[in-house]
Amino acid sequence: MIAAALSPLSVYTSMFLPESMFFFFIGLVLVAVLRAMRAFTWQNWGLAGAAIGVASLVKPHAWLSAIALGITLLVVGLFNKEIGFKNTFVSGLGLVAGAALARIVVGLLVAGPKALGFFGQYFGVSTIEIVIAGTASEEIADGSLPLTPVDGVVALFGPQLNVHLLTISALMALAVVGLIAGLVELFRKKRLTPASGFALFGFIWLVSMTLEIVMFTGWVTGSGDDHTTRVLIRYYDFLFVIIPLAGLSALAAGFGERVNVFVRWATAGLFAALLTPAFTGFFGTLSIQIADAPTLAGLVVNMEVFNAAAILGFSSLLLFATFPRWSPWAFAALLPVTMIGTGWQIQDQYLSLRGSQNASDIVGQQIARSFTTDELSRTWVIGSSRFDVTNVAIWADSAELAYDIFGPGSLLDATAAPEGTKRIVVIGDLQVIEGASLEVDGQGYAIYNVD
Repeated sequence: MIAAALSPLSVYTSMFLPESMFFFFIGLVLVAVLRAMRAFTWQNWGLAGAAIGVASLVKPHAWLSAIALGITLLVVGLFNKEIGFKNTFVSGLGLVAGAALARIVVGLLVAGPKALGFFGQYFGVSTIEIVIAGTASEEIADGSLPLTPVDGVVALFGPQLNVHLLTISALMALAVVGLIAGLVELFRKKRLTPASGFALFGFIWLVSMTLEIVMFTGWVTGSGDDHTTRVLIRYYDFLFVIIPLAGLSALAAGFGERVNVFVRWATAGLFAALLTPAFTGFFGTLSIQIADAPTLAGLVVNMEVFNAAAILGFSSLLLFATFPRWSPWAFAALLPVTMIGTGWQIQDQYLSLRGSQNASDIVGQQIARSFTTDELSRTWVIGSSRFDVTNVAIWADSAELAYDIFGPGSLLDATAAPEGTKRIVVIGDLQVIEGASLEVDGQGYAIYNVD
């Protein structure tokens, strides 16, 4: 608990306030699912669905975790003869109904009709149309971005999966080994215990979220926002607390000792093989941003923390392979480095980077002060970073403000702006070369009047 309180997660929630409430409801999801796995009733699964439905009101990407809940329900229900298909089906309906009702009822109470948009900007009719359209007909030139979101998913799936596997191994190798020991125990005994159930749900949650974010990264890149070397673990950053807890529970229950010695060495060897590239320069090839990957950002900026995580990571795997009885104690050495140490580092980095306002802060505050509500509704914000354009929109505080993302150095014509646009706000090195005159030329930003 101390490690969790001092981890990058706490720092992250202090930077981005919605995360605090989101982490709370994700915690309720965890408790509700573990309870439903043990007492398999439609009512308990309905409560689990309600928890994820309310969590989605805080951040729509909570729905990504709903996939893990559904898979867990099916695995536990269909592989247990005492539960059977009928109870599993009814419980599945309870899960879906609980999520929908909680989203609608609580959403209408706190946000009105706007809450009825279940997936926010992340999913709509256009998303289905893009999937149906599939890949582009023409070939992608070397060094160019994918032409469609589907192309991005296909092109980046392997590279991004490798990135996430190495990140997870660097920070949670022993924890994932503990999950595997829990799964082996569950397979051998065919009986769900609190520790093995926690390991099962943790494993499904981690695998499903990893695959979803790998595909999402490719989708975003194919949409024009280059994430080729970015690491998006913020969507499942909460698992960097939950997975170590699940792995520790499994190892403390003695599951590691009952794993065949050859399986233990093979598992430890596999993760040691992943740790090797992770700690020998691979992370230096990535664009690691605080907002994208707070935990990883805290690992790579300090040599002492980085080296300690590497040494303790390898040592903990060796301990599991040789003396599994003592492997739970390895967490006492690992967590202060991978959670507390990285937490302090990322806090220092954030203060140094965000201690002063950047261009998007400045121009966002400027237009909020000087533009009327009508003028904001006729303003188009463009930049090469999603963070920059959304940051301007947050400062402007106008639901009618339009914004788009373009490649670095793009030269644009004012005719590309939405109909009725009177002003164009540019962040970064983009330029409007036709159809508009420069009004304000600031440091890192510009404001144009549409002719």
